[in-house]
Amino acid sequence: MDTNEIKGEADEIKNQTKDTIDEVKDTIKSTNFKEETKATTGFVKEILLNPFEEIRRIATEENKALGKVIIIVIALIALSLIEGMLSYHSSVKDAFKDVIMAVLNPIVFIAAYGVLSFVLTKKEERKSLITTLSTVVITYIPGVIGLVFSIVNDITKSKLYIIFGVCITVCTIAKYLFRFFAIKYLNNSEDDNETFRKFLVIEAITAFVVRLIF
Repeated sequence: MDTNEIKGEADEIKNQTKDTIDEVKDTIKSTNFKEETKATTGFVKEILLNPFEEIRRIATEENKALGKVIIIVIALIALSLIEGMLSYHSSVKDAFKDVIMAVLNPIVFIAAYGVLSFVLTKKEERKSLITTLSTVVITYIPGVIGLVFSIVNDITKSKLYIIFGVCITVCTIAKYLFRFFAIKYLNNSEDDNETFRKFLVIEAITAFVVRLIF
């Protein structure tokens, strides 16, 4: 990739980011959050019952569910905040730091994963950045459910911790599977081997970026 191509990619990401921010702002202004929260509950149920078809519909822009995506992000931030507050802290300073990191970690992950997925998709197959990020957020639904199990386990100190642990593990596995299919559909790929290689690259780079920041 030469200098002009790199500059072109940077300009496209910049423009797409601006469009994404504008669209999110407009959606927040026009959204009835009470009604959208109810709709999101049904949407999450549909994702769990028919996950790969719903991911495909989001990734191919058949279903534009930005309002629901925003609700899911809000839920993720709230649950991450609660989990961070429930963690053991040796001091107030450490508590504040841990809470901030707990909230920022998934947000940074989603942003990095979305941008990488966008950049590594062939130009002729690319969807908008907002569609790519929305798809990545949708794949985080099992992670949100896993956070609920983790928080309930932390609060109750239940003897059912083994069952909670299994549920959290299942949610983690589902999260990876969802992301694999997200990459597949975002790239309109029929080659699962190629998709798997791209999936591993995106996972590795995103993990590196998150570790570097936190």
